[in-house]
Amino acid sequence: MTKQPKPPVAPVKPVTNDYFGTKVTDNYRYMENFNDQQVQQWVKAQADDFFGNDPRIAKNDPRVAGILLGINTWTKFYSIYEYDSQTNQLTQIQLQPQGKYDAPDDLVAQEIEVRSHDGTMIPLSIVHKKDIKLDGSNPC
Repeated sequence: MTKQPKPPVAPVKPVTNDYFGTKVTDNYRYMENFNDQQVQQWVKAQADDFFGNDPRIAKNDPRVAGILLGINTWTKFYSIYEYDSQTNQLTQIQLQPQGKYDAPDDLVAQEIEVRSHDGTMIPLSIVHKKDIKLDGSNPC
């Protein structure tokens, strides 16, 4: 059996936020910025690794180069990108045009973990306006 190469590893770039006195570090927050060249290169490497090294994967049409990626976040609508491995280009395609409320500039999404009553850490998503202070004075 042929040994498969390891998939590309995303670099760690820690960002620490303070939530009501609790410091939370997210090593991959930068991955939310899909316009970042390094994020695009990582996605390309992941796609090349996944489609190039997995014998169970076959393209739907061998006459067409590339793949389609669907990406969305808490504050951005579902967008479809086309990656062309021959030109190394990642392009947002307009199958579903962005609407007026699909990517508000004044919202921020943060992922944190909070301790439950039994001590288990539970993931929690916080979506809020950019300028709001997370000091307990702005209840939901």
